[in-house]
Parts: sequence; C-alpha cells; structure tokens
Amino acid sequence: MIKYLFIFLFSIQFGNAQVTNLDCVTAILANNGYTTHLFPNTGNGNINDLQTPNTISNPQINPIGTNAGCMLANESDPQWFIFKICNSGNFELLMGSDLGSYPQMGFSDWSIWKYTASTCSKIFNNQLGPLRCNWNSSIIGGTGICDTLNLPPNGVKYNYEPPLHVNAGDSLILCFSNYSGLNYFVDFLSTGTASINCSVITSLPKTTLLAQKAVLYNTSTNKIDVLDKDIKIITIHDVQGKEIYKNKMSGVDFIDCSNFNKGLYFLTYYSGNETGATEKIIIQ
Repeated sequence: MIKYLFIFLFSIQFGNAQVTNLDCVTAILANNGYTTHLFPNTGNGNINDLQTPNTISNPQINPIGTNAGCMLANESDPQWFIFKICNSGNFELLMGSDLGSYPQMGFSDWSIWKYTASTCSKIFNNQLGPLRCNWNSSIIGGTGICDTLNLPPNGVKYNYEPPLHVNAGDSLILCFSNYSGLNYFVDFLSTGTASINCSVITSLPKTTLLAQKAVLYNTSTNKIDVLDKDIKIITIHDVQGKEIYKNKMSGVDFIDCSNFNKGLYFLTYYSGNETGATEKIIIQ
C-alpha cells in the first residue's frame, strides 16, 4: 500500500484551522451521527501524543486486525473524540462510510483506547495499547469497527476492525488522523448493540420461540419480509432513535420500504407475550 501525505485532488491548503480537539487532553464528546470538519495543516496540536518510538500505545504491527498496522505515520492533522457507552454489547462505529452523508475521500488512520482520567498520560508515555487501530488500505468505503461479514456498501475489509465488546458506563477515546490532508467532513455512525446514544434501542434478548430468522430485507423488492408468523408487533427506529414505523402484524407478510431513506435501521419485533429481539436492517 502506497500513501501520499497530501492528496491534492481532494485537499484545499490553507493555514492552521481553529480546531480545539487536536490533543488527547482536549478530546470532545461525540455521539451517534456526529459530523466533524477535517482541516489540513493543523499539525499535531500542542502535544505530540504519539511520539516515536511508540511500540505500545501505537504499535507498528496491528495487535487485532489483519491490515498493515496502526497509525504508522503517528498523528497527522488529528482530532480526538470520546464516546460514552450507554449499554453493554458490541461497539461498532462507521466513519466516512457510504451510509453517511460524507463518504470517505482520503486515508483516515485511527486508534481507539479505553478512556479514564489517566489515559492521555499513559498514551503519551507509551504505556497503554489500543483496543483497536487501523492503517487504511483504501480511500473509499469508509473505515471503522465493524464485522467484515456485514460491511457497509463499498466497504473494504482492510479498513475495518472487529467489533469491540464493552460495558455500560465505559468510555472510549479515538485519535482520528487526517492523513491525506483533506478539507472535508466525516460522520460517525454507531451500528453495534452498544449504543453511544441512549435514546436508540439497539438490543433486546431474543425470544426462544423464534427458531428461524424472523425478518429479512429483500433487496430485489425493497421490502422487509416477515418470515415468522408468530410476530405480533414490529417497530423500526432510525440511527437517531426516531421511531419511523410501528404496526401490529396480524396478517402482514412484508413491510414496504419504498418511503424509507437509504441507510441503517433498527427493527424490533415481539412474539406474543415474549420479549422481542432487534435486527439491524440496511435499506439500499
């Protein structure tokens, strides 16, 4: 993989932008759907958080994934973000994916660590390894933490790392590098069962009565087929937690998605008096 420090086709060069979260200690809180403005030529802030050599906090060999490594160029026009975990489950995060408003246009390397009051000091002193990290292999399809069997449209598997199990009350800190020196935007979409926006219902225990797959999105018909006839109620929320569909399913075999915007939704179904389950549905 060959990378160039500046991709002139996509970047507009101007002086240092007024970005406030260039350092670990000035990281800002981000939630689901957050959009950040990338700027070129911002340097690495007041603190070079990932100093060289940095074999633990920024290892040269990716400790989890299968791609080349972590942030091999260290900080490059970085921004730092904190995510607070609302409920236990798998943390998955899409950054610059085609499901968002601003698809990836350049290399955006990143690392993520568990966050506590001492995290920034430990990262600076090469004492805390990342939970996940990625040295991008592609400038299209987005990047982030996601099961490679369920990548977003045009996603390249070497730009994504495996889901991360987290507990309610945890916090994570992300260093996001603008390696290509873009003047652009990136949005964050939380797609796992561990929400970073507590208004979104993302996970319910599955009922033991539903042995088969209960619902299936059919791309050829643009409908959600209801496969399990025991389902009584279905609700659908978008990624912001807004309920866009609720219906008693007596005699209903499918849900027409022609009026839905393209993107990710959470479909929750209930069978009789049993607790329901939530499925992720990507409308294409």
